[in-house]
Amino acid sequence: MQEYLADGVLVEQRPGFMLVERNVGRASTRKGLIVALDLEQYDYRDGTQKLIRTTEGTDEGRLPPRIQVRQEASLETPHIMVLIDDPQRTVIEPLFLKDLEEAYDVELMLGGGRVRGWRIDDGQLIDEVAAHIARLSRGEPPMAYAMGDGNHSFATARAVWEQLKAEAEDESLVMNHPARYAIVELVNVHDDGLEFAPIHRAVFGVEVDDFLAELETDCAGLDFSRQAFAEREAWETACQQAAASEGHHIPYISGAEHGLLSIAKPRFQLEVA
Repeated sequence: MQEYLADGVLVEQRPGFMLVERNVGRASTRKGLIVALDLEQYDYRDGTQKLIRTTEGTDEGRLPPRIQVRQEASLETPHIMVLIDDPQRTVIEPLFLKDLEEAYDVELMLGGGRVRGWRIDDGQLIDEVAAHIARLSRGEPPMAYAMGDGNHSFATARAVWEQLKAEAEDESLVMNHPARYAIVELVNVHDDGLEFAPIHRAVFGVEVDDFLAELETDCAGLDFSRQAFAEREAWETACQQAAASEGHHIPYISGAEHGLLSIAKPRFQLEVA
């Protein structure tokens, strides 16, 4: 990496975003927007309510070797995917209609597909993108971003930033340091090129009615409801309708019974919480 920098293979670019499109061998390409996110708006510890939230637990034991790599790296080049919930496709997708300067168009090695990138360095357009993202913030306190992939890399960046602040004689003097930010790719969770495989939870050794009754008790005050369906087709239809509605919805199967649990007033903003 140092040789690439010295020889001019890698050169510093103008400040801004990078709009990217990846062809990874699926019917649809995956669209993204490379930006730098503020690590002050992220905390990987359980129960935190920052603008940027984790979607999985963070194993702090995995951070020290990553911290060493990040501290000694010549460049920050992680691949961290952060998801935005933009069903109306107001942030990333309209940018492909703009007349932007193409920065690269390359084949990836080992059958990795193809990636294209376009520069976004117009201040007005950047402000418009930021305004659209701000409108996506939901809940109280608000949430705008969810970690999609690379949570430990992002947590590493946060740990390095916290260490830098702790070592500063005056924290206010380092608040504009580049280490405060981490490069990520924003991807719309509704992007046609993003495929999600379901994660099913199997529960053994419980009486179903007792288990669901305990769950209802735990969800007291959250407008919890339970539906049971005799026919699978009716259950699938109800699940599809629920997925398009507000609140959290958990389909389940127990023996011959198909059911749907709904929480109309969830205490968390993500079902995975």
